[in-house]
Amino acid sequence: MRLIGGFLSVGLLLASRTYAALTYWADASCTNRPSSPYLRIVEDMISLAGKASRRLNMRDADPHFHYAFTIVMKVPYNNPVVHELPHNGRLGTSFELADYVLSTLASMTPFIGNDPTTANIRFYCDDDPMDATPNSAARWQLVPDRENDPSPNSQKTAGVDQEWFDQYNWIRRSTDSLGCKNNGGANGLITQMETYSDQILPEDLVGFEYNSRRPPADLAANRSTISVSPSRCKKVIKHSGTGFSNKRGETQLCEFVFDKKQFPLETFNDIAADQKLESMLLTEDYWELILSTILAHEACHVTTLELEDVADEDSYHWEGIMELDAGESITNADNIMWLMILAQLEDWKIRLDSDETKAKAGHLVRDTSIVALGRRAKKWKRKLSGDLPSLTKFPFKYRHSNYTL
Repeated sequence: MRLIGGFLSVGLLLASRTYAALTYWADASCTNRPSSPYLRIVEDMISLAGKASRRLNMRDADPHFHYAFTIVMKVPYNNPVVHELPHNGRLGTSFELADYVLSTLASMTPFIGNDPTTANIRFYCDDDPMDATPNSAARWQLVPDRENDPSPNSQKTAGVDQEWFDQYNWIRRSTDSLGCKNNGGANGLITQMETYSDQILPEDLVGFEYNSRRPPADLAANRSTISVSPSRCKKVIKHSGTGFSNKRGETQLCEFVFDKKQFPLETFNDIAADQKLESMLLTEDYWELILSTILAHEACHVTTLELEDVADEDSYHWEGIMELDAGESITNADNIMWLMILAQLEDWKIRLDSDETKAKAGHLVRDTSIVALGRRAKKWKRKLSGDLPSLTKFPFKYRHSNYTL
């Protein structure tokens, strides 16, 4: 699924300085976990998105981030070519679409209310429970056989061609996915987090019902779910679902990610102050083992954004995004994630090497001339007429821990 860019023609509606207002909610499998890092991870991801959005909008006033944008997105911020987000039809230049995604993530707020089904993003840390028994309590249910189907779903193979659905959020999973139940398989990779956004809509139920049930009418119009693995090993991030719906979704935090031996860093705040980050290459696994950066990737898949992994396994990691063209880069989740990482590094006076060849190879340098974002934030906020979202702070306390998603 690749994006073809083109110049603006009459009648196209460009992305503007707007963002989607999304709320998020966490299942008890996340919030009741002892020393759960869930809140720290989400808070750090929101902060990273806010820093990247603010630096992006400083434009020429922040030449280092402008340069980073050019390296990551393959075009300068003022490039006029218009692209389209593949599933929601939003049009804009690379700058406008990146700003839309970052501003949306920076503006996420906790769901407040008694009915979490109206939240846009739902987090689960339950390891994606599956049960083929109709109407069991497990979240993931086997899609019942259709009448006169020559290839009954019950006879198919899970993780290959069998259909499953989330009975609480009414979302489908890609047939080739086992979510957090992916235990490595042939490639030895284990799923850490997975986002689900392929919603079951009323028109999908014409002449067919899921175990004689239908989705409740009050489900959020724009919803996704994110599953976070409570265990973890080598890194693989998967996006499940066709992404063609425009309603809701979920993200699962798989059990694997709660293993502190595998993931010693939950957020950028856990990095030691004396760590010489400028001596490390962006091609090292270190950066993508920080749980908040994994969530940054997954959050780009939620409904209303629905960025892709445009080249499948080649869509990940610094060396992978360097191979993408401009049209692919603006619709690829990892490119946005790397903008967030580079914005945070600038706060620590670290930037990409000025030599473009070295920058593309992931070389960093320390630059004491970089001004910390906090000392200039008010100035740039005034220049942007106050439309830039402020960094979200949680209105509640959370337990400190040392790992996340």
